[in-house]
Amino acid sequence: MTEHAEALLLSVRPERDSTAEQAAELVARITGDPALRRVDQLAAASGMSVRSLQRLFADYVGVSPKWVMLRARLHEAAERADGGEVVDWAGLAADLGYADQAHLTRDFTATIGIPPTHYAAPPRRAEPLRAEPLRAEPAG
Repeated sequence: MTEHAEALLLSVRPERDSTAEQAAELVARITGDPALRRVDQLAAASGMSVRSLQRLFADYVGVSPKWVMLRARLHEAAERADGGEVVDWAGLAADLGYADQAHLTRDFTATIGIPPTHYAAPPRRAEPLRAEPLRAEPAG
């Protein structure tokens, strides 16, 4: 029985798509190399034109290479914020290729939904509720 099911599945298995594999490799390259900050750098590294990259990403990834690069940088910022250490936001912005801290903060807030300083802040410990003793109301 399992042989028949396996044979059926193998018969409808799609052919390998080398273009999809190329797109996946480029996404992995972006996420694995923080030095890649601009689409023209990726184009030079991959031997493709900027326009070819844009078409490839639109067709196979669904977003632009610039979008993937931005998300990779913001993911790096979030990981560093989660590291438990005090974050030098201006230094981090420079490390990630931002012109200044304000640009990092704007992109982070727009994407994550909260400013990076709030994201990195340790969770506040809830103070225990202190019940006041009930006082009898004066009869009257």
